[in-house]
Amino acid sequence: MKKLLLLVLILFGITQATIASQTSYDKSDFVPVYTMINDAVYDIRYYSNYNFTGNKINGYKAPVAYMTKESLKALTQAADDLRKQGYRLLIWDTYRPQKAVNNFVAWINNPNDAGDKSFYPNLEKSDLLKGQYIMEKSGHTRGSTVDLTLIKKDGSFVDMGAELSIYSVKFRTLIIKN
Repeated sequence: MKKLLLLVLILFGITQATIASQTSYDKSDFVPVYTMINDAVYDIRYYSNYNFTGNKINGYKAPVAYMTKESLKALTQAADDLRKQGYRLLIWDTYRPQKAVNNFVAWINNPNDAGDKSFYPNLEKSDLLKGQYIMEKSGHTRGSTVDLTLIKKDGSFVDMGAELSIYSVKFRTLIIKN
């Protein structure tokens, strides 16, 4: 399993380094991921209040994952290879507008809004920015970054060497319906 995950990360990382230097970030270059990967599962939490801030994030107009065409081609290739091995992608986040990043930073700087501490139980809110969990400039704004994990074709989670959070367990029922 570790070799499989490493393969995915290497393939996607190398491709992204090449694409990042060549990709135009004109919004006409952005497409929904589902147009090329029809069996992925989505949990776009920033469209809802089910995230570390406890609020819907500015800039998310729909629970849809977008990427640049070139990045999506690379991700599609990885998804095709993984599908042959019995896996699907569970996508949490892709393109993130700068106004969403600004929303994260404003939330961190608001001492009166603790958000949902269960998403960062062992950290202080102020450490999220200092520790680079949240960045003032995010690679997601280019449309060539994706937050994901692997699931099996039946929707069950793949052991990635870490304990599943209660949020992933709750989400399991949504995956099986897709």
